[in-house]
Formats: sequence, C-alpha cells, structure tokens
Amino acid sequence: MRFSLSFFTLLFFTATLTAETRLILGNGDSLRGRVVKVEDGIVHFDSEALGILTLPSTGVTIEETDPSKSVTREILAADGEGSAAVVTESGSSDSANPDNPADQADLVNMKPAWKKNIEFGFTMQSGRRDKMDISGRFSANRSVKQDQYRLRARYLYGETSFEKSTDQFETSFRWRRDMNPRMFTQALTYYETDDIKHINHDLSQGIGVGRKIYNLDTFSFSLGGGATARYRDENGDPPRMNYMVDAFQDIDYKINSIFKVVQDANILIEPQDPDNYTLRLNAALIGKITETVTMSMRYEYEFDSSLTLSNQFNQRIITSLGYLF
Repeated sequence: MRFSLSFFTLLFFTATLTAETRLILGNGDSLRGRVVKVEDGIVHFDSEALGILTLPSTGVTIEETDPSKSVTREILAADGEGSAAVVTESGSSDSANPDNPADQADLVNMKPAWKKNIEFGFTMQSGRRDKMDISGRFSANRSVKQDQYRLRARYLYGETSFEKSTDQFETSFRWRRDMNPRMFTQALTYYETDDIKHINHDLSQGIGVGRKIYNLDTFSFSLGGGATARYRDENGDPPRMNYMVDAFQDIDYKINSIFKVVQDANILIEPQDPDNYTLRLNAALIGKITETVTMSMRYEYEFDSSLTLSNQFNQRIITSLGYLF
C-alpha cells in the first residue's frame, strides 16, 4: 500500500504541460479533449472527462493551444454540411470541408470506437497466515450521438490458509440515452454468481431516468432512479423473482491530466419488504503511468440484507495495473 501511495505521489509531481484542445459551447461552458469528426452538421468531440459527445455545430467554437501556437477552429452549420473555418492568431483563415480527405485528417476523422480497459491485481501474504487475492477487470465505453454504452466485467478470487475465501464473477451492461442536455434514460442489465455467498445466479434488469446535476469538463455528477426486476437462484432456496425500486448516482472528477476519481453507487429496495435491500458502492483513484498504462486504487462496498448474516457485508481495497486500448 505504501508503494502505491508513493507512486501516485510521484506521478502527481511529474505532470507536464501538453497541448490542449477546448470546445466552447454557446453558453460559455468549455470542455477539453479532441475533435473526432464533423459530419452532417454534428460535432463529434472526445472529451477527457465525459467521453465522446455529439453536439450541433451551430455556435460551437474549438480552440487548440500548445506552447508554440494557438489555433481556433469555429464550426459552422452551412447548409447542414458541417463546414469549418480555421482562424490562426494572425487572423488568417481558410475554409475547410469535412468531405475533403485533407480536411478530414485535420479534424482527426475517425469513427467512434469502444474505449477499452483491462486491469489485473495480485496480493500474496505469508507468515502467520497465508493469503492470496487475485482480481481481474474489463470495461468498455462508447458514445454514439445521444447514446452512451458501458460494459463491465469483474472476477475476484481469494484463498486464506489454502481455503477458498472469495470466488465472485459479475458483469453489467448500461445504456444511457440523452433526452436533452440534462436528462437521460437508462437501462441496466446485471449478472452475478458467487460461490462463497452460495449465489448460483443473480440476474436483474432495470430501467430508469436520471439527471446530470453537473456536466462540466473536469467534474460530472448524475443521479436518478427507476424500477428493477431481479431473479435470484441460491443454494438451498427455490429461485425467486423480486420487483424493486432503485436509486443510483455517479461522479467523475478529473483532478489533472494524470489523476481522476470515479465513484458510483446504487441501492435496490423491495417496496413490499423494505428490509430487503442491496447497496453497492465503488470508488477509485486512477492515475496514468503512460498513455496506455494506468494504476488504480479501488474501494468497494457491498451489503445485501437478503443473504445470511455472515455473507451480507463485504468491503475491499484493491490496487491494480491497467492497460487502455
């Protein structure tokens, strides 16, 4: 743990200044990232904090700044074709058309792709007590126009004194669709199996509505609620179906170009039996080692009142290395 904290501290004090691209909205708000493409009057912008966004090109300004130059691109909606004008510091300008291959290259033309990340963590202890823990994670995110997709998978395995103490797999798929700049709908599918908790299958499907309370370049905060149907099959009990209400929230805070904090939580409650509820909370500090290698420190908390007393509560801190691709 001391090594992880020292390494994050070293990364923090060795951050360097790099070129910056800003997208300025009509209301004055700005986002940092890069232009993916301009097509049919729509700007596709890859925000460092929010991922790929799609915005009408009318009234949107893009500024690119680095230590040696300052370039401003103003995206126009001429005839709905998404033409662009490039204005330099000296005030000279040339028209640009995304249909022109040269201009496409200038605007970094590429189709929205999945942003994928794989992480691996390993801990071993020997002495008075032998202990081993392994964690593996995969995540993928994609934004296409008003839709945002997120896929996650996680596997945890552990042994204590050569006896299995953890054996859990879970995966989820979330689809969000923007109704307007602030409101969105959400569908979340979740699956879990846990040998230690004696859960053979836990499958849930939820739908809901949320609001982006803050939607800034470096900080975003959303919350919402909805309804969920959950099917659970446990050892020793007949399978059962529960209909529950849920609430969720998530935070993404970009500290600087190297560090960011992400956090999400959700709670499921059965209206007919409020004592039957499930709470999950995840938080992580993620730091960049290189453009493709990351190091993360995660805190995870789980409570499920429907399980036996010894299996209701779990919390863990995990440090892992990740690879972005």
